[in-house]
Amino acid sequence: DVRTAADCARAREALASDRFDVVVTDWHLPDGLASTFLAAATCPVLAVSGHPEEVERAAPIVDVLTKPVTPTRLPTPHPAERLVG
Repeated sequence: DVRTAADCARAREALASDRFDVVVTDWHLPDGLASTFLAAATCPVLAVSGHPEEVERAAPIVDVLTKPVTPTRLPTPHPAERLVG
């Protein structure tokens, strides 16, 4: 299943109410930075940004993908895939 969250507030709510295998998030969201809710993530996180140098590279972030992200640019297997098995 895939679940979406349009902003930090909804992402925070989702992380508080559900369990996830992996989180893929844009770093800049309409109401702030992903760092405001990632402490609640208990799974690997892939951050996506057009400015990857701005991303705070700390757990639970396992990788930062630079926009534009296309399937051909993803390493196989991706580091997060190895973590979730």
